[in-house]
Amino acid sequence: DGFNVLDFVIVLTSLVEISLPSDFAGLTVFRALRLLRLAKLVAFLDSLRVLLSKIGRCFVAVLKFSPVLALTMFIFCVMGMQFFGGRFVADDGSVCVPTSTVEDGCPRENWSNFPNAFLVVFQ
Repeated sequence: DGFNVLDFVIVLTSLVEISLPSDFAGLTVFRALRLLRLAKLVAFLDSLRVLLSKIGRCFVAVLKFSPVLALTMFIFCVMGMQFFGGRFVADDGSVCVPTSTVEDGCPRENWSNFPNAFLVVFQ
């Protein structure tokens, strides 16, 4: 049976991972294989299979909406940079400009450049 082979591979990689030193991070990717055991539930439970297929269809709809969301966020970032850029005062009294950094006393949550503006809109 295919699921028995999958279980064997998962248990074998887990035993190999346990035998390695704790600071060795090479096989930690195999921990993700343990999630494949959930495929057994999907194979046996029809209601779970139906639920996951509907979630998958909703995910496709969200992916189709993502460009509209990205464009809206871009527009609000540019607007925020135009309206509020260069008006934030740092801790030492200087104005935050696009080249200002956190070390200069300007927080990341300002409108001085596009990455910071995108962070503010995303928050």
